[in-house]
Amino acid sequence: MRYVVNEENFRLPIDSMNSDELTEAEQSLLDSAQRRLGGNLAGFLLAGMDEPSRSRRRYVAQGGVSHGRVHTYQLEIVSEDGRGLPAGRDPLVLAAMLHFLLTSKMARDEIIFRDEELLTKLSWDDTTEVRSVIASAVERYFSTAYYLQRVEVLAPELKEARYSHVQKLITGYETSIVRLPGTCDVICRSRVIYFSSGLFAEISTAQKYFLGIDFESLGRLQPLPLEA
Repeated sequence: MRYVVNEENFRLPIDSMNSDELTEAEQSLLDSAQRRLGGNLAGFLLAGMDEPSRSRRRYVAQGGVSHGRVHTYQLEIVSEDGRGLPAGRDPLVLAAMLHFLLTSKMARDEIIFRDEELLTKLSWDDTTEVRSVIASAVERYFSTAYYLQRVEVLAPELKEARYSHVQKLITGYETSIVRLPGTCDVICRSRVIYFSSGLFAEISTAQKYFLGIDFESLGRLQPLPLEA
């Protein structure tokens, strides 16, 4: 059985979605993300598929047991500039960029690609509107921050120990454009995407680290309702 990423259920069977929702190329990239990142991290990073954008998403998960305590992790994804979190087809753009990152022989935390390469990978038509989806997705992921808070109760004193961490997935980007002769139109020649330092090493092994924790060691991530 094949699966797609979904915020409420990271392992939602593909049969439960309309057959025309995803093309074969799109589904292949999502399948690849699941295999390479694991279900938890793929679901976390690719959240928002075919959903309206929002300003925050929240999750909770149980971690491993140490010293007789089960760690509880609270994770939050936040839009930093008000344009909203990645949503709709944005996660497919990210899936393609992560594919470029993980299949690159350079083993660095950056990728360089032309829009035509990404469009080909997704089997998308090459139109101005579709290219704008790529640009918007890059901007939204750049403006997204990921937060982690771990809360432990230290018995018998019943004191709380809190561990907090924040990380960006995309820390910067460059766009090279040219103006078409005799027109006001511009076209993107290439994009450079800078991922967070060490990301390639952290997600290219059996352990899938992000926000300082191995997502493979967590229980299933559960979405939390947003606070009023």
